[in-house]
Amino acid sequence: MLKEPVIKKLLEHDKRFDEIGKHFDEHDKRFDKIDKRFDEHDKRFNAHDKRFDEIEEEIKTSKDDILTVLDRIMVIVQRVDQERIFTFAAVQRLQKEIENHQKELEKIKKVLKIA
Repeated sequence: MLKEPVIKKLLEHDKRFDEIGKHFDEHDKRFDKIDKRFDEHDKRFNAHDKRFDEIEEEIKTSKDDILTVLDRIMVIVQRVDQERIFTFAAVQRLQKEIENHQKELEKIKKVLKIA
């Protein structure tokens, strides 16, 4: 007699476990869908990472090109600055020479009594 209520109770528990198992199966299916979505997101992130790497390389190349051009410009600016210094010195020499010529002209005019 005791066996029947126990067996009945065990059968009820088996049914409940079966229902719980079905719920777990449904959750597993939902997790499978979520896993697929994560896989898709991973693919998209990998594509973005690849594109960022390409952009980073393009920036590095552009930066190198810009620095090369700036280096050339600096060389030109240094040459122009050096030429400016020499030109200034030459202009000062010419001004002194002109002043000396003007003094000599004044002397010649006085001797010739032109002025």
